[in-house]
Amino acid sequence: MGYKKDYSANMEREDNDNFAGSDESFDRWLSRVSDVYQKLNPRQQAETVVKLLKISLPEQRFVLEKEISSYLHQDILVALPRELQELICNFIDVQSLFTACQVSKEWNAIVSSLNNVWKIKGHQLGIGLVDNGQVDWKKECLCALRVLDGMQSGLAFQHTQFPATCLTLDYVTGLHYSDGLIVGSAEDHVGIWRTIDYDLVAVFSVPYRISCLQLSQTTLVFGHTNGLVTAWNVKTNGCHSSVISGWCSTDMFNEYRGHTGVVMSVSVCPKLDLIVSGSTDFTARLWSVSQGTLVKTLSGHTHWIIQVSLVPAVEKGALMKGDHILFTKTRDSIHLFSWSSQSSGNESNMFSDLSTIESSVKVISLNPVGNFITSGCHVTGKEVVYIKQLWRQVGDGGAEMLFKDVQRMDCIKVLPLEMRIRKLLAVGKVFALILLPWTHMNKCNLIVVSVTSGKIVGGCSVPHSSSSTPDLAQITVGNMAWCDGLKFRQADDIVVALGLANGLVHVVTWRDLRIRTG
Repeated sequence: MGYKKDYSANMEREDNDNFAGSDESFDRWLSRVSDVYQKLNPRQQAETVVKLLKISLPEQRFVLEKEISSYLHQDILVALPRELQELICNFIDVQSLFTACQVSKEWNAIVSSLNNVWKIKGHQLGIGLVDNGQVDWKKECLCALRVLDGMQSGLAFQHTQFPATCLTLDYVTGLHYSDGLIVGSAEDHVGIWRTIDYDLVAVFSVPYRISCLQLSQTTLVFGHTNGLVTAWNVKTNGCHSSVISGWCSTDMFNEYRGHTGVVMSVSVCPKLDLIVSGSTDFTARLWSVSQGTLVKTLSGHTHWIIQVSLVPAVEKGALMKGDHILFTKTRDSIHLFSWSSQSSGNESNMFSDLSTIESSVKVISLNPVGNFITSGCHVTGKEVVYIKQLWRQVGDGGAEMLFKDVQRMDCIKVLPLEMRIRKLLAVGKVFALILLPWTHMNKCNLIVVSVTSGKIVGGCSVPHSSSSTPDLAQITVGNMAWCDGLKFRQADDIVVALGLANGLVHVVTWRDLRIRTG
């Protein structure tokens, strides 16, 4: 009990000291009390602190709470070095990172400053590569989450219908979108609408019944049921005038003869001065756009050619790098043709030497289930992507999305999809757009799928559109840059347009989901 005697003696001496106005006297007193406090056992120290808190005024308790919180509640995130902060946050999902920013100002400052972490999360969300200098990756992640939530709920998509009764009161059988214009056809009638207001800017007739069409820049190409292909110039005045009369004009400049069956698909590349057409006569033909002549006939197919597509080599500066690619698709197989983009100097054309195109062919067998055809084949970079439908007696069916190397024909990746697919509409580096068979209005049949995981990201319901060709010529996609990343998604851009019954066209566009401030 000696500490009590020492403590009492100290208190008696302090009673004789008046340190109320003297900091020096107070410091000496506080030092002596601290020495005595340290000699107490833990229970006595706790009782002393509790006693002092009980006799303290509210103002003093408030100060104490602020002063001792850092000792009682150690913030491990604040105490860690930046390298460990980044390492820990890399293991946290992006939604939880935003929650962490709301814990305190200190946490918000730390987590918000980890730009490399936000960049990684942004790529995981599917923002896509961005090379334009400094990027606020946290803001980009927030915008991406809003879009992904909207895609999942369907609110990211907005729907519009406009009449095409100037063409038909029945089904619109052909559609194609390019550079702010939608071209529609039915029988031998053609209409052109501009997408800023869906006003009809041109309507005209063609000499033959139309089976398929494609617009590229100012060149509009039609495939016809009698085996002919025609090419037309499309001219607009280039401004968004409210005056419709004279805004768009068309005229036919070439006719291409050679097919002996219905032309099922066409693809035009003005840059190469080439048109390729596929027909029910089992051949694909290449034509010179400007000269109107047949350049090459590609045979060896065992069924109708239902899809053709020209993929020009990548432009780097003023030169072409790599090979031009042409693929044809039938019910049974995909044929890949290629030829060098480098000119030998002896050619007087834009498409270089085609003498080796037939020997370059690579064939992918599709092994179709009966006569069931899954439309849609795409070349993205160095990969060819297509759907393999699987046969199942029960359930909604199944399919696989296959990625094969264009050169080696090796299978790079297989994504299992637990669904029956009507058409693979588009594929990019991040997303794929897929059309499913229509079942009912409350079930999504237009879906977006991650090409990394194969999981459904979101989608919406669109009306049923009856097939006009095996490749669904009555359906067109819009600007598909967003398939390479959400950063490239633009509000009001067309996602897809479908020809419907009763002379209607249904258009799906992106809703504006930008975060507005101020």
